[in-house]
Amino acid sequence: MLDLCDSGPTPVIAYIRCVSSSTEQSRKIELQLPATTSAGTHLRYQFVNNSDYGVLTGAGFGLDHESAGGWEAVELGMAVAAIGIIIEPGQSRELHAPIPDGLAPGNYRLRQAFRLGPREGFGWAWPRSGPPEFEVAATFRVTTT
Repeated sequence: MLDLCDSGPTPVIAYIRCVSSSTEQSRKIELQLPATTSAGTHLRYQFVNNSDYGVLTGAGFGLDHESAGGWEAVELGMAVAAIGIIIEPGQSRELHAPIPDGLAPGNYRLRQAFRLGPREGFGWAWPRSGPPEFEVAATFRVTTT
């Protein structure tokens, strides 16, 4: 089995980066997004929860650009609403990411943080240290407008 939490290069299109820990369940989360989009548009995508647990995510996202040296963070220059989005086991949710104007054509990676919650219902209670945080991502290409 591929260890999705190693620190080496990631040869797959979608990956999960473990911020504090990893579970088998966190590997069942994915983003489904179009292969291409244009700068200055809203990228609509699906956050898919195929795990046995509820997932808590939000409207915030990260964006990276692939360069010769690897992935580099893109300064988004925008604020997003601080909301919590719960996605139950076996469910998905359409989200959107405003893609900034002026991005150079090329490969980009959309990143979304999430936390695993309870198996059923809305009993979202964690220890004082908080729940482990995970991140899922998928790549896409920005084309010329």
